[in-house]
Amino acid sequence: MLNLNRHYPKNFQTAEEPTAHHEQSLWAAALLLILVIALLAFGLIMVQSTTAAKLGNALFNKQCLWAGVGIVLLIGTCIVGPHRITNWKFIILLLLGTWVLLLAARFVFPPINGAYRWVQIGNLGNIQPSEIAKFAVILLFARWTSDNVRNIDSILTSYYNNVIELFKNPNLRSFAFVAPPLVFVLTLGLVFLGKDLGMSLLMSATVTIMTFIAGLHFRYMLLIGAGVLVGVAALCLDKDSFRYKRIIAFLDPEAAGAAGMQIWMSLLALGSGGYMGRGLGEGRLKTGYLPEDHTDCILSIAGEELGFIGMATLIVVFILILITCTIISVQASTRTLKILGAGFTVLLGLQMLMNVAVITSSIPAKGMPAPFISYGGSNLVTSLLAIGIIIAIAIDTAFPHFYANIFNFLSPKNNTSPTA
Repeated sequence: MLNLNRHYPKNFQTAEEPTAHHEQSLWAAALLLILVIALLAFGLIMVQSTTAAKLGNALFNKQCLWAGVGIVLLIGTCIVGPHRITNWKFIILLLLGTWVLLLAARFVFPPINGAYRWVQIGNLGNIQPSEIAKFAVILLFARWTSDNVRNIDSILTSYYNNVIELFKNPNLRSFAFVAPPLVFVLTLGLVFLGKDLGMSLLMSATVTIMTFIAGLHFRYMLLIGAGVLVGVAALCLDKDSFRYKRIIAFLDPEAAGAAGMQIWMSLLALGSGGYMGRGLGEGRLKTGYLPEDHTDCILSIAGEELGFIGMATLIVVFILILITCTIISVQASTRTLKILGAGFTVLLGLQMLMNVAVITSSIPAKGMPAPFISYGGSNLVTSLLAIGIIIAIAIDTAFPHFYANIFNFLSPKNNTSPTA
């Protein structure tokens, strides 16, 4: 694990000091783009295969539209560059907008399947504000941990001292250190208010690993992990809650009745695919037997139709995506971009891991789409945005003055740094 607090020299003062150029990052970025396009095309094919018999081309057309939006934003991110995105003003505005959407999802729009996670956007369907929230908190923690990397190893002591100093002598420095974790907790609370435990756990795990990469001591990782386990256990103790029923379904899906149907049918789909699968479009469990077959359980249908070999190929492709993302992040030119790239790499990896774990009944059922494959516009767009940022990091690494020259050309009178 890369520990930036140990690897940077003592005289390393700024979060934005460039390191050596790494033109090989461009090759990694090119490979990353090819792999992501291939996975995106596969996802569109699976959405069509899973939904065509029941709904025609409606969901496929919507997914193609969202894919187009995501690709445009990916290209836009590569043009804007990663430094503008990690600007404090942009992060604050994004968080404020996210809070408004999360509150609207909870108090303005009706629930779907008992959860308040969606905001209706005309004919485009629903967007999920928590997807934007996870994007925003990664930007927040990449900038915060980078700016305070020397204090991360003793985070509790540093945080306590800054809180005390803030009360005794209010100042911007202490406020800038104290505020981001509180902002994260507030954002997490709003996501949880919409009854989205899975996204809350994903966000918590991602920012914890990001902070560890920035230099957080392992003992804090254990402490945070223990706290999360206790909290989740407390939420699942109510025998009348749907979370408790999911635990029971996980332990014995066949005997859990309706509560265990999704897990049982998912395992049945994977098992019936064998080594070679039934053939693309020939799956049987998607004809009304497997709930959420086009979203959370789309990989179960892929396993049924393409078999073990198809699933193994898919997982290898995704692992290659994570490896190329890691290479680009490690070679990034600044500390902020290293942590930012690592955050999005961890996010994508954890999402896929949780999805595969759920459909194989390795963990209790929890709604978590497979990146680039599952139906859902919000997740697809944010996943493509994450890839866009990582590719932009690669461009910045290979050509350190590329983005500065672009903005100097567009605004010749503005000579300030984009990271100010």
